[in-house]
Amino acid sequence: MSPLVIASGMFMLGRIPVHGDYFTHVLPGLVVMALGAGFTFVSTTIAATSGVPGREAGLASGLINTAQQVGGALGLAVLSAVAASSTTRFLHHSFDVPTGLVHGFHAAYITAAGFAIGAALVATFVIKQQARGAEGDAHAPSVH
Repeated sequence: MSPLVIASGMFMLGRIPVHGDYFTHVLPGLVVMALGAGFTFVSTTIAATSGVPGREAGLASGLINTAQQVGGALGLAVLSAVAASSTTRFLHHSFDVPTGLVHGFHAAYITAAGFAIGAALVATFVIKQQARGAEGDAHAPSVH
């Protein structure tokens, strides 16, 4: 459920006013997001490496770190495109550049919150199903 904490921080950042203050409007969202990220990365690493034989633990750890880096890069590319597109669309109707930029960032943060909610749903339903499946396999009779 820690991706939901990240989503909460993203929603907080998605509501920053145009002339907002760092300590009042930005810092709380960053703190909430950082707490969620810390719990998420640790949980993800544990889930990805649990049950892996010792001789393959380094490979599993390398794969999860690579996936996190590539996912972050792809996510940043998508969110940058969302922000730029939303800002451009806003500026076609208004010449208020600061408001247009904030509008674009709001769209990106809300999109990122949606991704985090999606990650929480995947973690809730997919990982638990795999764990149940693994328990069922452990109790299945072996055929030699």
